[in-house]
Amino acid sequence: MDSDAMIYHSIDYLLEGQKFFSVNSSMVPDSFFQGVIGAEPRNPLIGKALEFFFKEDLSALDSDYHLLCKCIFRLYQEIPEKDGYKLLKEIPNFGGGQNFGGDAISDSGKILFKHFWNCKESIPRPLKSRNLIYCCVFYNKDYLRLLELLLKSMNLFSTRDSFDFLVITSPEFEPLVKEMDPHLITFTLDFTTIFQAACARLFIFEYPGIQVYDKLLYLDTDILIKADLAPIFDLPIEDLLHGIESGTIDSPSFGGQFFNFSLVDKNLSGLNSGTLLFFNSNKMKKLFKEIGDHVDSFTKEGNESPYCMDQPFINFHAIKSSLYNNTLLNPFVSLFEGSDMVDNYHTSSICHFSFPIGNFDHKFARMDNFFNNRLNENADIVFKQFHWGSGNIVYDKNEVLITTWARGYYKRLSKYIYEVTWSGIRHYAIFNESFDSFTSIRLNDSAIGYHNLNMVLKDTIPTPSLQLENRINGNRKFVYVCVFHNRGYMELFRYLLKSLRTFSGLDDMTDLLIFTSSDFENMVHDLSTEFNIPIMIKLFNFKTMHEAACARTHIFEYERINEYTKILYLDTDIIVQGNLMTLFDSLIEDKLYVKAEFDLYGAGHGGYFFDFTKYKKTQPSFNSGTLLFRNSPAIRSIFHDIQTHIKTLKQTSSILPNCMDQPFITYHFIRNNMCDIDLISKHIHLAGDPNTGCLPPPPQSSDCIVCHFIWPIGDSAHKLHRMKAHLNNLLTSKID
Repeated sequence: MDSDAMIYHSIDYLLEGQKFFSVNSSMVPDSFFQGVIGAEPRNPLIGKALEFFFKEDLSALDSDYHLLCKCIFRLYQEIPEKDGYKLLKEIPNFGGGQNFGGDAISDSGKILFKHFWNCKESIPRPLKSRNLIYCCVFYNKDYLRLLELLLKSMNLFSTRDSFDFLVITSPEFEPLVKEMDPHLITFTLDFTTIFQAACARLFIFEYPGIQVYDKLLYLDTDILIKADLAPIFDLPIEDLLHGIESGTIDSPSFGGQFFNFSLVDKNLSGLNSGTLLFFNSNKMKKLFKEIGDHVDSFTKEGNESPYCMDQPFINFHAIKSSLYNNTLLNPFVSLFEGSDMVDNYHTSSICHFSFPIGNFDHKFARMDNFFNNRLNENADIVFKQFHWGSGNIVYDKNEVLITTWARGYYKRLSKYIYEVTWSGIRHYAIFNESFDSFTSIRLNDSAIGYHNLNMVLKDTIPTPSLQLENRINGNRKFVYVCVFHNRGYMELFRYLLKSLRTFSGLDDMTDLLIFTSSDFENMVHDLSTEFNIPIMIKLFNFKTMHEAACARTHIFEYERINEYTKILYLDTDIIVQGNLMTLFDSLIEDKLYVKAEFDLYGAGHGGYFFDFTKYKKTQPSFNSGTLLFRNSPAIRSIFHDIQTHIKTLKQTSSILPNCMDQPFITYHFIRNNMCDIDLISKHIHLAGDPNTGCLPPPPQSSDCIVCHFIWPIGDSAHKLHRMKAHLNNLLTSKID
């Protein structure tokens, strides 16, 4: 088939049952048109034609250009049996007149081909089978970093098979743009002013390859993609300029300086031009030219560039000509202006960080933080637990993998494929579309496994219980601690007692209680004698370390609990350096009083359980090493729910969150709005990793009552060394 011909009918229609087909030329009598010819393999007519070509003297072609076409026609005529041989009809200048439509090639009235041999510029433009996203970057190199974030987010969270991506940029920036993504298309324009560059999107119809695209989606560079963009191109748009609703047209940002408000309502909502969806049509091309012409005349008149650059012009022309729609896209685009909270986050694919205009540093910081949060959440798999052989694995946040056997990590390779590694062994995990099962391939031996979703850890949350009755018949207070399994923590308790005795003491209305096992009972008695502090003991026979680590939740099982109204729990890795009794004065409301720490999204702070459509991931959480609360029905009910939750999870899982019972405590008290993270925070210091500057407070710190050595978790020897050093500093300071 000649390259200047086009197919206009299914090729299957032509091929069905045929051994040979060509065209009976109307231009040259008794010849074939060789521009369309087809044959089955080893066709005898083609064989005879080739024999003629190779044996005959073809110099006659110099005087008879159609010699070979005539030869094939003659050979065709000599075939006695023509079943399966078809000659198509040629209709010259189909359509006639000056609008040359090419020669039509037909069969039984059906147009199968058109041949544009005499007027190739009349070949119809290719059918618009693809869509195009485009953006513009000029002058400020910093905005290339925004573009890079945009592309990263799009590659991670959207398919790209339904559209191409074009960047309109300067010749200077073009090499930098192409380095970002080999699939990008570039179109360069050489502007002389910043305002011209800011209007570059209006030049989209000058892009040489524009004719192959159906729908066009313009995006500002201060945009991130968080979901698939394909549904946007599937929207039933009209031949209008589609954007999201924003502002009103009385504002100069939305064309207020151009409208005649005697003809149009100034309260009409405007169009945010950061996201624009429209057809590649003559109507839109004309609209963009009108906008561009207005910009040119406005500039030549010496007017100052508008604050929102070409957005006022776009609004004015689209609205006055009734060529806009500012509702259809609204569910799909979240506009992050002065706040990082939006109403349509759960329906949107596009996040536009429009504020503050022109402030790169501010925008980049917001976008980078948002992108990292979105990246880390791996929403499709995070906090899901899957069966794996005899155990389970959990995809934790921050690409941490928790397994029955060891901790590891995972990383996303594509939408459905992850690399999963623990104990030095790498696997590929290939998920199904609903992310409730995956196939694993172990890389060292290609062993294949099949794994189904065991549960989403949120599914273990019990229904809140009714408030439990309590019958308080006393007015005392107590401080309690828990020590099990690890003898090293009994040594930490010793230094807690030493600091308590030295810097605080207990008043006559306050008792000290320890939950422990019979293994440590004698040691507790010895410590009580050494520091002359009465210590009440409640023994438990916990069989697992996790049960022991959750011992404090059993506080309301203590036989004498109804003698007490106020309760203070302390971890054993604490040095008391102020009057502990003053903390009890903070019990104003029926809440849990705690030290603020990190945010809800951490696995150790309830991240497994919170519904983040209702809670912000950045909402502060708390450290559970110091808990101050009343003995009340409401508090008892929450502790009961915590125990039920832990029990439910343990029945269905071999894996539990980090920080033992802390995630359960934080989740249930925050969910019930029953915690105060402010009032006593100043009295509690968290001494973390000293390499990151998380040192104990200076001895003269007047507000600090409790210094909690939270790092490293589980390493009692390391903590003991630091606690001793801090206590010695306190004692030295006291002597001085």
